[in-house]
Amino acid sequence: MERHMIHVDEIAETENGISIRIHGYDAEQERDFTSILTYEDGFLRGDCLDPKKDQYQKVV
Repeated sequence: MERHMIHVDEIAETENGISIRIHGYDAEQERDFTSILTYEDGFLRGDCLDPKKDQYQKVV
């Protein structure tokens, strides 16, 4: 069984928060992915978050 992998390529401060560029491998879907996450006002946003959940994930 293969494992999920994630690599952080870049973390940058933006005007509104933090931008995080990542890439990795999704073992469940058996595919590579690339995504940009943003952290603003206590929320983590990004297209690679679980689509079944709200796209705004509160970070505690």
